[in-house]
Amino acid sequence: MDRRSVLGLAAMAALSAKALAAEPSSDRLPGDPLETIPLWPRTPPGGEDVHLTLNLMERSPQPDVFHDRFVTDIATPLMTVFRPDKPDGSALLVAPGGGYRRVVVDNEGFDIGHRFNGSGITVFVLRYRLPAEGWANGADVPLQDAQRAMRLIRAGAGEYGIDPKRVGVLGFSAGGHVAASLITRPDEPVYQPVDKSDRLDARPDFA
Repeated sequence: MDRRSVLGLAAMAALSAKALAAEPSSDRLPGDPLETIPLWPRTPPGGEDVHLTLNLMERSPQPDVFHDRFVTDIATPLMTVFRPDKPDGSALLVAPGGGYRRVVVDNEGFDIGHRFNGSGITVFVLRYRLPAEGWANGADVPLQDAQRAMRLIRAGAGEYGIDPKRVGVLGFSAGGHVAASLITRPDEPVYQPVDKSDRLDARPDFA
């Protein structure tokens, strides 16, 4: 192999590595839902000494074709709402994966919201806090957020046109563990109630 070929392959490898590396991304892109629901009215449980700035990264090698974003440093957990054109009264809380080191945005979150919207299901994609980002009782923070999310969905059932007895959960990878924790530990007192929404049941109706 001559020197020119070697240089050409090296340049291609460098470009491929650059394309696969995560790069900073806008917090919202065209087509993303505008409606979000913060989970906590004030500082989330155990966050008195936590100071984070949201970090959202793009890792798609072709971001002009498809997006593959993830977030870290989550100080404000929230749900992104996907409303179907023809709601059937059911709702789904979606917990993306990310190995508890990040929360995936697109292929285990927003893409799922769009797909289930097509079946008439109102979807709430959860951006939960990560255990190792400085929270007190860090192991409990994903479950705290999942319990609170389920209760807020039921509290807002009238606004969202859903039946509070038809609210399920779906999780991927680490988000599957979040979902399983919610299924098996819905009543565990992992945080102090903050308002009347916390009187509602956090147990999913299906999973």
